[in-house]
Amino acid sequence: MKLDIINMATFYGCDKKGVELAPKMLIDNDLESILKNCNHKINKIIDIEIEQNFDDKFKENKYIKYFDKIIPSVTALSEQICKSYSENNFPLVLGGDHSISIGSLAGFSNFFKNTGVIWIDAHGDLNTPSTSPSCNAHGMPLACSLGYGDEKFLSLFKNKIDPRNVFLFGVRSLDDGEKDFIIKNEMHIYDTNSFNLLNPELMINTLKKYVSKNKIHNFHLSFDIDVFDPVYVPGTGTPVKNGLYVDEIKSFLDKLLSAINIVSMDFVEFNPLLDKDNQTLNLCLEILEFLFRRINK
Repeated sequence: MKLDIINMATFYGCDKKGVELAPKMLIDNDLESILKNCNHKINKIIDIEIEQNFDDKFKENKYIKYFDKIIPSVTALSEQICKSYSENNFPLVLGGDHSISIGSLAGFSNFFKNTGVIWIDAHGDLNTPSTSPSCNAHGMPLACSLGYGDEKFLSLFKNKIDPRNVFLFGVRSLDDGEKDFIIKNEMHIYDTNSFNLLNPELMINTLKKYVSKNKIHNFHLSFDIDVFDPVYVPGTGTPVKNGLYVDEIKSFLDKLLSAINIVSMDFVEFNPLLDKDNQTLNLCLEILEFLFRRINK
């Protein structure tokens, strides 16, 4: 498989500096070699331009921080995702914070029909400007892809993703508005308790039946490292206790990736400035290797 590695070195969506350093940190620690050893070819490494200007964070939008900085970068990412697909490459997007998924999900849904999303995250990221307690865009990307949010974000999406085609795994921190959204839109959600009570086989079989019945051909995978229990990932900005263990995630991913067709992926929220003894860095590299030994094999 040919990969385009797309670097989105931004902290604007989380308003906590350090996460923008993650793409370079991963590349500098042999990610390219790791992916090649998984029998993939690196087509190219692409840096999306991020405006470096830290003036008034509410300059253009009083409900979304750094809105004027986020819009051009996610627009550029959306266009690059479509270009990668058109050249038969697999886009691997390295964040940066989770607001980057506004761009990757837009490119994904604009290019493919019959789409689904796998969202692996401690958070739902289903807030809108009116429901977000923090005004941070990294809590809004999934909602945008479903047709809810700021109009400029929504204008990037030619096609909305069906909320019923979204599967959230590991979620355990939801705002009230997000809880209502999930119930109203009949979304599939498996929290930490689900991993304790259900074996991965059961979760994957349920997913496979739905995918087959509704003829979903292509999935975007979005992986936020805060899905792990904080003991494993000191280097992330929004940790949530009672997270998943590394072995749990691996067992689940092993079955998931043999069941569905993943055509693109985000990897987000690694903050090197918060890491301890490279613990989070090493886990990030380990998980990326684990994933790319299994994606589309």
